Amino acid sequence: MALERRKEQLSTMLATASAASPAASQLAKYCDDEIAALHHQLGDKDARGRATQMLRTLVERIELVPDGEKLVIVLCGAWPS
Repeated sequence: MALERRKEQLSTMLATASAASPAASQLAKYCDDEIAALHHQLGDKDARGRATQMLRTLVERIELVPDGEKLVIVLCGAWPS
């Protein structure tokens, strides 16, 4: 009986994860597009100020984390709701 219940739980979890995948891929594409636009704006003299301000609102702190013999840059912040 417990095994059947667990099987149902796992089946439900798999179905839910599969249904969420398209939304996750759309979010990833959106983030990629926004980062590309921000990168472009940082290179544009006229838009650089606005892009810099956007970065300041997104990034709360910058951490340097050791990874072997080099440091990895980790940007920490909160996504706007």
